[in-house]
Amino acid sequence: MNIEQANTEATERMMEARPVLVGLGKARDVIPDMRDNLLLHAGPPITWERASGPMQGAITGALIFEGKATNEAEAQALVESGEIEFDAPLRASG
Repeated sequence: MNIEQANTEATERMMEARPVLVGLGKARDVIPDMRDNLLLHAGPPITWERASGPMQGAITGALIFEGKATNEAEAQALVESGEIEFDAPLRASG
C-alpha cells in the first residue's frame, strides 16, 4: 500500500466512524498524579524557553482560561516563576 492509498483508507475510516461519548470527568479525578499547576500537552517534555510561539500562546491561553492569570503578561510571569509544570499525559500517569 502506498501513502496515497493509506491516506484514502484512513480518511474513509474516520468518515465512517461513529464516535460515542462514554464518560466525562475532571482531569484531577481521572489522570493519576494530576496537580493544580500541571499543564499536560501532546508532545515530548519541554520547557517554556524551548516551546514554540504557538505552544507558548496555547499555554498562556490555558492559564487565562483556567483563571490562573488575567492577561498574557501575568501568565508569562507565572510560567517564568517556575510554579507551572509541563508534562505529557502518558508520562504524568507514571
